Amino acid sequence: MRRIYVGYGLINSGFSNSRDGRVNTSRPLGEYFAGGIAAVDPRTNTPVWTLDREWSLAHGNGILTTAGRVMFQGGPDGVLHAMDDTDGSVLWSFQCGAGVHTSPISYEIDGEQYVAVLAGGTGCRTRTSPGATTCGR
Repeated sequence: MRRIYVGYGLINSGFSNSRDGRVNTSRPLGEYFAGGIAAVDPRTNTPVWTLDREWSLAHGNGILTTAGRVMFQGGPDGVLHAMDDTDGSVLWSFQCGAGVHTSPISYEIDGEQYVAVLAGGTGCRTRTSPGATTCGR
């Protein structure tokens, strides 16, 4: 079955948190960003499965899928996940040390396949840093 994998973001746009007449967020204070991944059947335009994530994935957190039915996706917390593309279950995770805001790539050298991703520039401490909390919380 062919599928299209799409990251999405959830925003409570019905709420406006204004300060001194200036809108500074599109969600209530204390509510976290949320989003997920949807596997969509392009013939029917319906979701085959969805996976809720703690980050909005609608703004550049690309998804790499491979012929081996593994998909890769990273988040602002610096964690790159390898997932089964049939159901979104996590097969492997790696802490990159900085936020992942780009699409992973795959390449081959001398018959060995590699996955790479650019990570950095968020200013967020990773969960593994001393005294760290989740970015944005």
